[in-house]
Amino acid sequence: MNSIVKLTFLNNNKQVTFQLVYPNEANLKENKISFFSQVATALFSNEQKQSLFHNIAEEMEGVPDDVIQRQIELFDAADQEYGNGVKKALGM
Repeated sequence: MNSIVKLTFLNNNKQVTFQLVYPNEANLKENKISFFSQVATALFSNEQKQSLFHNIAEEMEGVPDDVIQRQIELFDAADQEYGNGVKKALGM
């Protein structure tokens, strides 16, 4: 957490620096993005992604099925790989 990431746009060589933070700390005006964002998860290794999916699934234990389903739909809408990873970790 709190890693610093520098992105370079290939079309104009413009650089932007972001800090990866917890979702409640995200603030684009301060260049702080959630580690759940597509940009952040694209930077994760496969092992890190699997760990994230497992942690989310673990935290969802005991959550009503309809709430889990709505959350999965949000994950799918944000990023299909993300949704599929969480579903797999949940045994769906």
